[in-house]
Amino acid sequence: MLAKLLREEPSEEVIDAVSSVADEECIVQLGRIARTRPALSDAALNALEGIDQPRANAIATAIHNALPPCAKSGAIGQVADTSLTS
Repeated sequence: MLAKLLREEPSEEVIDAVSSVADEECIVQLGRIARTRPALSDAALNALEGIDQPRANAIATAIHNALPPCAKSGAIGQVADTSLTS
């Protein structure tokens, strides 16, 4: 049931629930979510990193390596302060 929810209606709650019982199918689906759903990407990556399986680690590493440099430093979604102070 959780695998079906992860495929059809992923959410942070579903990702959190599936991370403790993730099988191979769920691990692959978490990787897909991390790559294709920006709003759930952090949750999916965190779940992958918390799963003690070589495949989960490999997928998380591959996704991190594919991220642009600003994303790797946590700069995505942050607005730079461009105000000048005297």
